[in-house]
Amino acid sequence: MQIDRKDLVVSVLKFILEPLFKYNPFFTLYYNPFSDPPGPEIPRKPYYNYLHQVALVSETIPRRNIRILIGDEVGLGKTIEALRIIKYLITIEEAKKILIIAPRSLIRQWLYYEFKDLLHAPRIIRRLSRKNIESLMFEENIWGEHRPLILLAPMDLVKRGSIDRHKHGPFKPYYDFISSVKWDLVVIDEAHHIGFTRSRASLRTVRLSPICVNAKHLILLSATPSRGTHRDMLGRISLLIPEVSKYIKIIEKDPVKLKRLYEVLSDYLIYRRVKEHVNKLENKEIFTRLTSFIALIRLDRYRELYEELSRFLGLLLRSMDPKSPALLKVIVLKRALSSPHAFLKTFSKIVEGRAVNQTKASYNDLSIEKDPDKLIETELSKVLRHIPEELREKTSYLLTEFEKLYEEGDPGFKALAYLLYYVIISPEFLPRELRGDYIVFSEYKDTVKYLYDKIIRFFVEKGFVIDENIRSKIINETLKRFREKEFFEKTYLKYRDLLEKSLILLSKIDKTIFIAKISSENQEIAYLIPDIVEVIENITPKVLKILISTDIASEGLNLQQFNIVVNYDISWSPIRRDQRIGRVHRLRQRRDCVMIDFIRDTMAEYVFYTKLLYKLLNIIEQSLVSRPIEGVLELYIARRQPGGEEHLYLSEKTVGLALAELYERYYGGGEDLETSVDMIYRELLEKLKIYKDLVENLTSKYDLDKLKDLVEDITGCSSHEEFRSVISQALEKFFNEKTEDPARALRELFEKTYSAPELPHDVVLLVDEPGFEEGYLAIIDLMIDNKIRYSLPIAIVIQRDRFKPYWGLKVLKWLTDLKDRGKIHIISGVQSRNVSDTDILYKYVLRLGKRLEQDINSWIRDKEMRLKEFIPEFIGFTGSLEVRLRDRYIRIIGAQNIEEYEIFVKSLSEDLRRWMEEVSINYVAKIYEEKGCIVLEKNIGVYKPYDLLIRCPDHPNLYVEVKSHLKNLLVAELTDSETKFAEEHPHEYIVCDAMGLENKDPNSWMIICGLYADLPKELIIATREEKRARIYFRS
Repeated sequence: MQIDRKDLVVSVLKFILEPLFKYNPFFTLYYNPFSDPPGPEIPRKPYYNYLHQVALVSETIPRRNIRILIGDEVGLGKTIEALRIIKYLITIEEAKKILIIAPRSLIRQWLYYEFKDLLHAPRIIRRLSRKNIESLMFEENIWGEHRPLILLAPMDLVKRGSIDRHKHGPFKPYYDFISSVKWDLVVIDEAHHIGFTRSRASLRTVRLSPICVNAKHLILLSATPSRGTHRDMLGRISLLIPEVSKYIKIIEKDPVKLKRLYEVLSDYLIYRRVKEHVNKLENKEIFTRLTSFIALIRLDRYRELYEELSRFLGLLLRSMDPKSPALLKVIVLKRALSSPHAFLKTFSKIVEGRAVNQTKASYNDLSIEKDPDKLIETELSKVLRHIPEELREKTSYLLTEFEKLYEEGDPGFKALAYLLYYVIISPEFLPRELRGDYIVFSEYKDTVKYLYDKIIRFFVEKGFVIDENIRSKIINETLKRFREKEFFEKTYLKYRDLLEKSLILLSKIDKTIFIAKISSENQEIAYLIPDIVEVIENITPKVLKILISTDIASEGLNLQQFNIVVNYDISWSPIRRDQRIGRVHRLRQRRDCVMIDFIRDTMAEYVFYTKLLYKLLNIIEQSLVSRPIEGVLELYIARRQPGGEEHLYLSEKTVGLALAELYERYYGGGEDLETSVDMIYRELLEKLKIYKDLVENLTSKYDLDKLKDLVEDITGCSSHEEFRSVISQALEKFFNEKTEDPARALRELFEKTYSAPELPHDVVLLVDEPGFEEGYLAIIDLMIDNKIRYSLPIAIVIQRDRFKPYWGLKVLKWLTDLKDRGKIHIISGVQSRNVSDTDILYKYVLRLGKRLEQDINSWIRDKEMRLKEFIPEFIGFTGSLEVRLRDRYIRIIGAQNIEEYEIFVKSLSEDLRRWMEEVSINYVAKIYEEKGCIVLEKNIGVYKPYDLLIRCPDHPNLYVEVKSHLKNLLVAELTDSETKFAEEHPHEYIVCDAMGLENKDPNSWMIICGLYADLPKELIIATREEKRARIYFRS
């Protein structure tokens, strides 16, 4: 027998930790099922277990098919939530073939951040591209379903196949390949790009929809679950539940049914959590304050020039063919207001007949960002019925005046430049909210380049100098980081060139400014921005950071190193607005955030934004602060945003057309401004009500206390802080090592327990607590269709026939506390044949199963039953959970101390003592006989220094002395003669402790035996001639 050996302690810890590492959502954030061996890994940056994320993973456990739309607000960690579910499905062997479709700009974010940090598997994770499509097809033909594959596919490639053509010939077989694979799991990032708003579905929707429908598991990600119409929302729901397709026309015509359907789907199929939910769940302000400002750009002597431009645009819009695409008006107006000079140059070509007449132009976001003027030149020349003479005359004049203005710097640029100048030089002149690091968004790459060049020149004129030394250090360190990780070895020189052209460092005495630009020209480096900023902060901590970007940087990137977003040309799309501010106002942001909208002080623009659009979007509070800065920024309109307030939806097209109509009525038709605004307001309000209903009905209505209970029922943990504390304490108390980093603590625990031997079956856990009776440590599995979906450790403490359960993380916490107080001992060599143990365990297991079943019924099954009202044939995704107890468990016992026992034993009758001697000796003899030993001598009621003489296969003669106790006493005392005999034969003399005889059922007794030579003992000297050995069966 061995007592309190360190490897036994580690084995018990391993017994508890194995299911926690693999299944518990607090642990699995760091778990990599593809590592060798699978286990927790340490990510490059800290990650946090937010309860809304843990709850979502917990709710997927009972589902045979996980088909959900995660529609959380921007910044709540949708990608991490999807990655958690991906890892879970891989772990339970439900997903071997995984397809992730995302906009091209987000593929690198997935590949080099989320996967690199939390699921590093370079041999399994691949990226679909023009260069590797053939090799992917070849490998899939060879390995087929036997080879795991996680494929990251750009959305614009997946929709193209060999039957489609571009100007140089057919596309490669991207769609052919994707549609030929049987995907276990499909994830669509920015799923609102699969739209159902058109009467004729786009190629993207047509091609991607069957891929979604055919996958066993489907996760859609979008901060904008609907694009503003019920038809669009129902179309997206049909991807998740294909059976709903046949009922769409019926449902969308019935407002009552629609409302009920959305309420049923909320928190079952569609998860729409907002920042307020997160703050309440965590019981603290996770999200910082968000404030919105309008910066009214004073035009001063240029005001009349801009009013002249407005009149020009009003007349132009009225002159367009009424049958021309509505979106074209939006594009023309937006471009003209954002970049008057560029627009007028394009329009002059049309006036002079120099416009290039192409057969077709693309209206997609990327083409508009790259070359809006080409689109306008092609399309506008087709739809102008005639060009009024007034427009012809004004074009040359306006173009000349705006050329002069842009050379000097337009009022918008000056406003931005002076704002940034005061941030770095005299922040005390600014409202506190405007002091921070800036992302400046424009929709056009030429505007980004214009601002980048002009701002650099502005600061140089103010005495700043370009610091090539720091810039070189930053570029070298950034490239070193990524080269070491083999991210772009083959394109190293390309990335260096892009970085050198895209960022600059300016310095003046103790002031440093970092300026970078991102657009379609250098979009490959967009995903490097977080690391570039981290390098900058390491090299020169006190720096003003300025990023000037198109919407290339508005999706998916985590840019919480910045905290202020400027919409240089205000976005008419609420989706884009949310995406832009979501880059900074997100989890792990520590500073308050601000959004600033630049509005030029023309009559129509000012009235439109302040009196109509902002009123509708509900993003203005009645709080006006007038504070001029260098005569440029005149008015700030601010509001306080409680976490999670919804921005009501209007599409970019809707807003753009409303402004275009205002320009036509007021500037082109001479109508009264206030009357025109009122009429447009009523039209927009009606459209807004539709989305308002959608938002309200789909947004989560969780009972947050109930949700916390669900998380605790599944995990045994109530918060990340508790999780971090428990695992840090476990590492310290069991291994005497300290760390507050939960990922590192998990990794250390894993490495120290992974190689521990499996627990022998003769181990019991001794709890040295007054009044402690008995209990069990066990593992239970939650099964669906005979497959494990979740496992967790349980500890059951039984006192006076009452159960006190611990489960999940609570087991580790309880064990660590006992270890810390020195109250726990692990003993091997125990013989116990208690067949009633499993009966006791199953009593608790049934209770746990019933509680989990109640959770599932209240959270999921009730909604599935209600869905049958809308889809009668829907059978649901939830399986029936079966709770199973694993065969291996550990018995826990309490123990009586020696002083208590000596007082107790004096009260025993002689008959009871004789019975105890007889039954214990016979019981031990039987144990040895079952091991193949022969009992040569049995001494019951006969005085000899041993009770049994046995011969075993590996020992000729062994002497066995049996000491029996009614209770659990881990001490045995030998008589003088027994002690002398044992001292003479220490390697042949066995001492057995028979415990628990107060229960007459032998199956409940425990027998611990060990060689006298190995047992801890003390020799008690009674007289000079007499000595007794006191044997301890624990340290």
